[in-house]
Amino acid sequence: MKIFNRINSPDIALFAWYGGLAALAAYVLLWWQFWTDLPSHGEMFASYKSILEGTYDVPHQYRYVAYLLPDLIRRLFSLQTSEAINRALWLWACALAFHVYLKHWFGRHGALIGVLGFFGVVPLVILQTSFAPSDIPTVFFQILAFIALRNKRYVHLLWIAPVGILFRETMLYVFPVWAVMFLFEKDKRAQLPYLIGAVVITLVVYGGIRFYFGFRFYDSYLLPQNLNDSRSFIRPILLFGIIGVLAWLNFKSAPAFLRYAAVLVPLVIVGYNPRCASV
Repeated sequence: MKIFNRINSPDIALFAWYGGLAALAAYVLLWWQFWTDLPSHGEMFASYKSILEGTYDVPHQYRYVAYLLPDLIRRLFSLQTSEAINRALWLWACALAFHVYLKHWFGRHGALIGVLGFFGVVPLVILQTSFAPSDIPTVFFQILAFIALRNKRYVHLLWIAPVGILFRETMLYVFPVWAVMFLFEKDKRAQLPYLIGAVVITLVVYGGIRFYFGFRFYDSYLLPQNLNDSRSFIRPILLFGIIGVLAWLNFKSAPAFLRYAAVLVPLVIVGYNPRCASV
């Protein structure tokens, strides 16, 4: 059973163009971090080393796989080059998945506009941090999960969610969307075994990660930090502007799955720090 529906030739041409944009975006991200913010240069090297040794502070330590991939590429290239390659490939994968996701409702041209908006937002978000290799893969796996849910191909969540959580724990945000969908859709009997299975497998994988690296509790200070910083609420508004307002107009007329996914908006604002709230 496939996740994606049939892809047409015009889409393939766009996919190639997205690859060029992904490479350019990755270059801009690394150029900024390495040449205009030199302290990040040393921080990136030190952070990678600590994470791969299992001694870094949480929550990045639990995202070990996201840092392992560019380290494997680094056997052939420098860390800067390997990180650029890693980000370019993941950005490209995100663009392809996002195109497929949007095209279902908005057609090819609407999907193109959405992907261009994605490329416009990503540098503004990730330039705020010295290293964020876990962010882009997580976006990719979340989009895959949403496509699988929208197409009612629940079996794929049994592997998408566990693999996605290897990169970042916010993959768990897929399950509130699925829970809302479960409440309002009629195929509850078809969904329930896969929902339970995906939750159990994902929690086992994430629990294994935390057990392996040691349970380091950080929610007790990160959550108050997020809630007490007004930038968590203001920055998304400034970033998306009028588009963020228009998205909520005629909410009831929006496709059902997009209404289900709206449950993520307050969760993201509360659960992310001010930088990540822009996502």
